[in-house]
Amino acid sequence: MSTLTLSTVTAAAGEVSLSCKAPGSWRFRLDALPGDVESVHITLDSPEEAFPPPFEVYFTKPQGDIRHIWHPFSEHGFLPPSWHWQGRLRTSIASGMPLHALVGQDGGNRLTVACSEASRVLDTTPGLLEKSCDVLVRIGFFNAPEAPIRHYEAELRLDARRLPFPETVRQAADWLSSRPGYAPCAAPPAAFAPLYSTW
Repeated sequence: MSTLTLSTVTAAAGEVSLSCKAPGSWRFRLDALPGDVESVHITLDSPEEAFPPPFEVYFTKPQGDIRHIWHPFSEHGFLPPSWHWQGRLRTSIASGMPLHALVGQDGGNRLTVACSEASRVLDTTPGLLEKSCDVLVRIGFFNAPEAPIRHYEAELRLDARRLPFPETVRQAADWLSSRPGYAPCAAPPAAFAPLYSTW
């Protein structure tokens, strides 16, 4: 069975592509939604309930002055090469958040990427292609066991505005929290009280 490849074009990330090695009877759509903050809408449909096939969405962006990456697991913030294990981020409902920012030397946002899929396992690999000086971002879907479904939708949020990156990260996190089913739990006032810890 041949690999399915779809593409769409955005101002923020250039050409965004989708690749699925075994689409079977699944129909895929990939649509760019323009705006100050762009979105890419991903849709899968099957004529009957079936296990969704693994697929990935990816794009490259010229490195330019991108020097750092921020994500929920950040420790050092360096931009790893695309082959390096530290560039692989696995998020799910129990771990992390499908959100990362490519950051310039001045601390400004160059591209903040968020995905509406915050429940299922998502594998994100942002890293530097050393031969071309491009940043490659790959987002893998359905790389973990999944129940049969007939329909699936996800949305990528692409924010390339030249703002301080904490601001674009905050707005992306607010966007995720506004999605159905992702509203934050109410925190009691005591949760914000200072806590002494010897750790």
